[in-house]
Amino acid sequence: MKLSLCTFFALFNLTCSCNTTYTRKSAVMALPNVIVYKTFQDYKNHVVITLSDAKDKIVSYPDPKDMAAFLDYEPTQLEEGYWLDGLGLSKNTVFLEYTFEQYANLKSPPSIDTLMSKIISKNPFIEMYNLGKTTDFKDMKKEINSIIRKGNLNQYQRLI
Repeated sequence: MKLSLCTFFALFNLTCSCNTTYTRKSAVMALPNVIVYKTFQDYKNHVVITLSDAKDKIVSYPDPKDMAAFLDYEPTQLEEGYWLDGLGLSKNTVFLEYTFEQYANLKSPPSIDTLMSKIISKNPFIEMYNLGKTTDFKDMKKEINSIIRKGNLNQYQRLI
């Protein structure tokens, strides 16, 4: 199943309501929910796909031609190893071995079997929290870092 990037993110909205804010070098895009997460390793420039709840099937993945929009993507690093979601992540998100640039250079999407074989880990997240709406924050990075420093993430909805 090949999806455009718009369809890809629309599916994230419908299935998990986990969209947040991301910063590109040239623009900021506000999305409904603020998701903060920590991973077992650095995946900041890796392509994401969504798996089923059983993590045995791919639910959605981007088309390589849609990745050009993410070549200048810079994830927002927070304190203590946390990241501010900018890709519409959910508990079923996994990261591929492909970087944005490598994936964008593919002529066509890899086969489902190839995508499955390129998953770095089916459980990449240590923890993930929904901190509410983007409109709840005036200076998002500063305020979230304060929440992290004070040890108050546990006061928010834990997703993982």
